[in-house]
Amino acid sequence: MVRERLNMTIIATVLTACLLSPSFTLAQDATELRQPRNNVKGGSVSSRRPGLTITESQAVHIERQNNALKLFGGAVYTATDEEPGLGETMRLATAQAVMDLLNDLADQLLQAIQLAKLLATTTTTS
Repeated sequence: MVRERLNMTIIATVLTACLLSPSFTLAQDATELRQPRNNVKGGSVSSRRPGLTITESQAVHIERQNNALKLFGGAVYTATDEEPGLGETMRLATAQAVMDLLNDLADQLLQAIQLAKLLATTTTTS
């Protein structure tokens, strides 16, 4: 009984070692690696290769980007020499006056904050 158990343990150890050890295959002994891109032959196969699709998509992307950035998306702008009407002139003048008022208020607010900060540091140090 003890001998059978010892034999089973030895057999199990040997099998485990065989299963876990790296196996040698003849494919790993090849000196020249054949890449899939080197195997492409024939017109129909080479026209469907993945690299060609990627190259074409990059070209389309660059063309669209150039159209969007340099050619304004293909739109044609024409300048008009018409004078703005009275209503347009009044709207522009009103918008300019409001923006000037907001800029003046922002400057005054900044000056008030700086003055308050200066007064606070002056009174605490005295």
